[in-house]
Amino acid sequence: AALRCVRVLHERPVAGRALVARTDGKVQALVDAYKNEQRSRLSLEERAPGTEGEGYLDARQRALDEAAERRLAAIMADYQHEINNYEELQKEEAISKTAKVLEEADISEEKRDVIHREIGKFRESMKEEADVVVRRKRDKDDKDAPRDKDVIRDKDARDKDVRDKERERDRERDKDRERDRDKERRRRSVSRSRERRDEREQREREREREREERERDREREREKERERER
Repeated sequence: AALRCVRVLHERPVAGRALVARTDGKVQALVDAYKNEQRSRLSLEERAPGTEGEGYLDARQRALDEAAERRLAAIMADYQHEINNYEELQKEEAISKTAKVLEEADISEEKRDVIHREIGKFRESMKEEADVVVRRKRDKDDKDAPRDKDVIRDKDARDKDVRDKERERDRERDKDRERDRDKERRRRSVSRSRERRDEREQREREREREREERERDREREREKERERER
């Protein structure tokens, strides 16, 4: 399994860069011993066709490699949007963390709303910038390698669908965040009301204790007066 990871992943291009998957010095000795053992075990007929450079592979191992390649290609296709837009997603995550910290900060609602509006403007600006980068890259690709107009239209339509879906998800996230902020404001309002009520009750209890204490003092004074009169 470890060797399969090296065979499948090493130098695989991802987001314009080649992955590096290698064994370290300590493991390499075990790897070489395993390969030699496999080569001696397999006859030339048993080796999978096209594996002369990897003579320790049999047909079963080659089939497993191909299955891993297909599965990896499917995973890459599923996450292609995230891979291509990694930097934008990182910025979005940073903005979300900032918004969370802002929600927990002890500042006025007015200031919090102003900051949220500025964050929203920055998010929209970031999306527009990403769209510009996508359009420029598409224009460059069109100049470097002219393609069939129908293919271009289909790709443009798919890109537009992706952008529309992304904007819709962003709008839904904004709505969710706004609902969360409303809930937080209501919670804080209820909490402040409860605190004010508790403070009033505390003051009432303090005043009641003070009245009782004064009444006891007066009663003691009256008792002393009666004692003196006797």
